[in-house]
Amino acid sequence: MRKYGRKLLAIAICVTSVVSTACGKSGDVSVDSRTVATTLDEMTSENSSTESLNEETTTAETDTSEEISIETTTTEAETTTEIATTTEAETTTQQETTTQQETTTALVVAELDKIMYAKSSVNVRSGPSTDYDKIGSLKSGQQVKVTGRAESTGWYRIEYNGNVGYVSGNYLQDEQVTEAPTTTQAAVSSAEKILNGASLNPVRSDFEPMNEYIDQLFAEIIKDNMTTYQKVKACYDYLINNCSYGQNEYVYDYIEYYFWGYQYEVSAYGMLKGHIGVCDDYSATFAMLMQAIGLDCYVVGGQTSKASGGYTGHAWCEMNIGGTIYVFDPQVEDNIANGGTIKYYRFCKTYAEVPNKYIKSE
Repeated sequence: MRKYGRKLLAIAICVTSVVSTACGKSGDVSVDSRTVATTLDEMTSENSSTESLNEETTTAETDTSEEISIETTTTEAETTTEIATTTEAETTTQQETTTQQETTTALVVAELDKIMYAKSSVNVRSGPSTDYDKIGSLKSGQQVKVTGRAESTGWYRIEYNGNVGYVSGNYLQDEQVTEAPTTTQAAVSSAEKILNGASLNPVRSDFEPMNEYIDQLFAEIIKDNMTTYQKVKACYDYLINNCSYGQNEYVYDYIEYYFWGYQYEVSAYGMLKGHIGVCDDYSATFAMLMQAIGLDCYVVGGQTSKASGGYTGHAWCEMNIGGTIYVFDPQVEDNIANGGTIKYYRFCKTYAEVPNKYIKSE
């Protein structure tokens, strides 16, 4: 609007100048000034109309741009929806095709009717491979009725607890399994025979504090109808299951007796009271318990082999049965068991049966 005003002013000045020049007198200009004013009003009106037209044109162009933008956005959204829908449809079709193919693959089982035996412990599953759920297990040597064999995997179909189960073909055989006795079973059988054949001569110490604890323990773990082997094993098991390796603090209750010739009695007293001690305490306690039963058992010292190699200072027990010396070592046995099953690797063994395990002090 400002540029049009400047133009109108310039025109007015020119008109006035021309009129003034032509007439030569200012008084003659009044009529023409009204004419100029009228002309200026008409031009101003035209300029206003022109600006209004320009604004309408600009607004129309803006509306058109917005419509184009909206249409473009709508088209893109529709295209994205169509692509997503197509992808979902294709995925669904592929899944349905795969499912149909899996369904049409039938399990082929050759029919059988025979008895077989488990070679070792083995899982029983709901189908003929490890992909199926475990529904149970068979023990070594267990008899089962086989009703078929899956041709694709070689697994046997069996009757299991009134239902159908499958076992890997690598774990069933036609002949019954005969298991050889384990090392532990053989060791126990041998020790049982040796100990039950031993002569007994019970010895009671004159150190009464220890005798009181031995009497309490025997009342707890020893029964009248037990064999010698069962009594010895009960004492050995008690030390391993109820005691741990560490400092025997209760020897200080009777430390003077310890140095007056009651070393083993005081150690046994402290071990039975506190249930903690070192190899000397384990061995002393076992020896005192065996002497109370009537067996010729005593503590020896020297070295024992280490798992990491070499030897370390140690104390263990020897028992003389019919002139043969047998080793009993509850502390090392406790280390071997480590809170688990007792193996009896150091229970009633000759030195030949535990070669290179012990070096006795001279």
